[in-house]
Amino acid sequence: MKALESGSIGKINAILNTKVSYDITFWGSSTTLVHVIPKEVDSILGIESYNYGLDGTNFQQYSGLLRTYANYAGPSVVVIGINITTFHPRSELYFPEHYVNAIGNEVVRSALNSIDPWTTTKMYWIPLYDLTLFDDKLYYQILNPAESNLISKGFQAHHGLEFLQPGPIPYDSIEISRPYVDHLYGVLDELRIKGHKPVIIVSPLYREGLKEIKNISDFNAILYELGQKKIPVFNYLNSDLCINKDLFYNYMHLNIKGAKLHSQELAYDLKPLFRSFNQ
Repeated sequence: MKALESGSIGKINAILNTKVSYDITFWGSSTTLVHVIPKEVDSILGIESYNYGLDGTNFQQYSGLLRTYANYAGPSVVVIGINITTFHPRSELYFPEHYVNAIGNEVVRSALNSIDPWTTTKMYWIPLYDLTLFDDKLYYQILNPAESNLISKGFQAHHGLEFLQPGPIPYDSIEISRPYVDHLYGVLDELRIKGHKPVIIVSPLYREGLKEIKNISDFNAILYELGQKKIPVFNYLNSDLCINKDLFYNYMHLNIKGAKLHSQELAYDLKPLFRSFNQ
């Protein structure tokens, strides 16, 4: 596992061990992982970026990895992708087995503990407990590693062009955990203290799905709070991309065509911000 350079484990290993710093990094769940193409961003901005998105992983869980990166990285732009499910409360870790190599890191462990203290405690204190979390998929990933993240710069494309989620959006209302929101604010303050420039992006969502969310105003209230804290927020729920069903493979995720267009749009939006940051 320590030798893996691919997938989520490879990204965690890179943060813990290689300590490579980039001009811009992108953080988030699958809506960052499959939406932001670093090579597209780099070609427009003339910089080096990396996508640290982790499938299915909310900010509360990966925040310890972000804080670990921020501790050693030089001043940079840190782009945090959020979506309508970012602040949904959780009681279980997503893929806790991916954190076997990271459980000794106090900052990472603290983030995991905030979601599932029982599993986190067992992972840290009980010898070989981690092995009970393994399944066939993880063994396959270890024995048959995919292409190194260094080649893709952390991006994972979804090449299917068919919309695969007919019917209503599965999230017709949003549940928001206030402690999760406050935790985000605390990390944003920490990033700024360490000389980084945090930016929030709201991932695109197919417009027909957005219309069905009953309490989107609760989510918009969080975006307003971020603005009051002088955090740049780019809300791509309002992007023209969101009206084109051909760019999505389900309500919340862009396909490769959509990802290219979104990455270009994002890069141009970041350009003035990145220029002022360097100055």
